[in-house]
Amino acid sequence: MVEIGLRKSEVRFRKFIPGKRFGDVFRPSELPQRIPPEECIHLGRVLVSSATSFPGTHLGDRIMRTWLWATLAVGLGFAVGVVVVIGQLGMPSEVPLPKPESSDFPAARAPDAPVAVDKGPPRVVVDQEVYDFGTMEAQSEKKHDFLLQNTGEAPLKIEDAGTTCKCAISKFETRVVNPGESTKVTLKWTAKGYFGPYEQIAKIRTNDPDRPELSLKVRGRVTTPLRAVPPEVVFSSVTAGQVARHIVKVFAYKSDDLELSDLRMQDPTTAEYFEIIPKRLSAEAIAQEKDARSGYELEVVVKPGLPLGRFQQTILVSTNVSDAPQIELPIKGKVGSDISIVGRDWDSNRQRLELGVLKRGEGADRTLSLVVRGRYRRLIDFEVTEVFPESLIKAELGDETSINEGVAIRVPLRIQIPKDSGPANYLGAKQGPTGRVILNTTHPHVPQISIPISFAIEGG
Repeated sequence: MVEIGLRKSEVRFRKFIPGKRFGDVFRPSELPQRIPPEECIHLGRVLVSSATSFPGTHLGDRIMRTWLWATLAVGLGFAVGVVVVIGQLGMPSEVPLPKPESSDFPAARAPDAPVAVDKGPPRVVVDQEVYDFGTMEAQSEKKHDFLLQNTGEAPLKIEDAGTTCKCAISKFETRVVNPGESTKVTLKWTAKGYFGPYEQIAKIRTNDPDRPELSLKVRGRVTTPLRAVPPEVVFSSVTAGQVARHIVKVFAYKSDDLELSDLRMQDPTTAEYFEIIPKRLSAEAIAQEKDARSGYELEVVVKPGLPLGRFQQTILVSTNVSDAPQIELPIKGKVGSDISIVGRDWDSNRQRLELGVLKRGEGADRTLSLVVRGRYRRLIDFEVTEVFPESLIKAELGDETSINEGVAIRVPLRIQIPKDSGPANYLGAKQGPTGRVILNTTHPHVPQISIPISFAIEGG
């Protein structure tokens, strides 16, 4: 506590310490935070002047009082003294005094207290972003572990961002990597449906601000003992009654002396309409295929007589290559003409009448329409020349009619299975042969039409 007994400059004193007068008791904490320098200078002068002129008869008392007032001046705080000096040096007219424990004057910290430091972001480093699998066999599978390291100061988070290929991220060792640690990402790839060089990419999403997405790349070359070029024979359009041809090359990549044998058709029902003519490839033709060491050329011939519509077949070829003793060569296409067939239970894709399984005594009665277009439409006649089995199927042609104002001619064909027919199985394929009706025509390009009939009759 400090007591002021001065009477001078009371106005100035009350100006910077509101509510106080000379002679009042006040605390140092009641001093204002900002004191104009001129007021500080005046206060200091008053204190010193008052101390030296304070009434007292003894020199020692005067010295003691002077020392006391000087101590009071120091007690106003080091900051006040600094402000006085600044004022005397002509610095700005108003200087702030710091508050205890404020942002400008922080509280003292214990020597062992931890210092808060802002952490930096995570940083991802990949040991290698491209890996070469080298040579792979077709249908084989390989894996590789990519190593990811966090060289940053915050935890690294990773996740699968999808792939642009048939490869797959099969395993994350961990999805959160602490600073200074590493993790593995396993990439798996199957060489299915590929031949020759390849390059594929899998993507990883991260929380590294500089690398939000990683691209892990694998590459290599797929090889196979044997390969057909093209792998599938497609006859886009075969004109009924006409011969169609297609060339396929079979290359061997591990054998210098490829041999082909036992070339046959998988489906016996249409095998008679196909022919395969093999011929060994020349050295010049083999050299045009990278890595090929020997090979054959196959000429695939489609003969007249296939039913109208779509067809499928498979060529089975035996070889002398131990890793590929047999290869399969699919064939598909469509036979088209001026004559089309429509009607109930007629399957246009398989080009046959589908009656299914009939109950005993149920029988069947269907009428198909033979629709003829083109320039020969008014000159075409039909004749039933064969029915199989004759004991179960009845076929009868009707009178032709003009449709669409003469654009086409329609001829009905009624097919019946009598109700009193006995048990039978003509479903086709592994169930046995299908029934059929054969028609001869006077069309110059479609001399004959075969209509398969798939059906069975329950017994008992």
